[in-house]
Amino acid sequence: MSEIKLQSAVFGLIVAILTVCSCALFLASMQIYPGGNWLDVNAAGHDFARNFLCDVLAGRAQNNIANPLGSALALAGYFVFSGAFLLHWSGLPGCFRRNDRGMGVVVRWAGVASTVAMVAVPLWPPSETDLVHQIAVYASGIPGGIAALLACIGLARAGERTGAWLAASVLCTTLANGLVYAAHTALSGEPTVVLPLLQRVGALSMVAWVLAMAARHLRPAPQTRGL
Repeated sequence: MSEIKLQSAVFGLIVAILTVCSCALFLASMQIYPGGNWLDVNAAGHDFARNFLCDVLAGRAQNNIANPLGSALALAGYFVFSGAFLLHWSGLPGCFRRNDRGMGVVVRWAGVASTVAMVAVPLWPPSETDLVHQIAVYASGIPGGIAALLACIGLARAGERTGAWLAASVLCTTLANGLVYAAHTALSGEPTVVLPLLQRVGALSMVAWVLAMAARHLRPAPQTRGL
């Protein structure tokens, strides 16, 4: 194995390990979540379709019971995945055609900006005055959507069909989340089941995309694309 292929394989393995560890931490936090969600504060335990990720990240559950261990596990998982996502964005341009490397630079830095803003989201959880939380959500979502769109184009042009389709799924769920979240915040209404469910679908899409591209680095394609 050449040195370049070895470096690519190690890079992919690190991203995959970080992503799997993040998922394990989140699953553990969900298992011990005390209960309650934005639709029903008296609900028992964690509900995949009704709880937001911010619920398990908070030190106090929606039913007002303290959740120190669960929130610590979720925060650890969140930050571990943020690290995996940063590596994901930095490695994506290497999958593009050589003539698309300029696009790759935009993808890398827009993705990095999105991830940095994403880190701020749980630091300012939603509350009665959740303006800062909303700003962090949009500061993450807008550059992330741009990066996903360009990544979808770059991967498709390079023949990376799986990566392109998964990038498209991340883009679509990001747009859908943004539109529903904007409608909710503008109308100041109560959340519907659509919003937390869309958030979970979007999160799963991101995990699938990161793992798929990590697998791509584990078995790098020949560097023969010139156009």
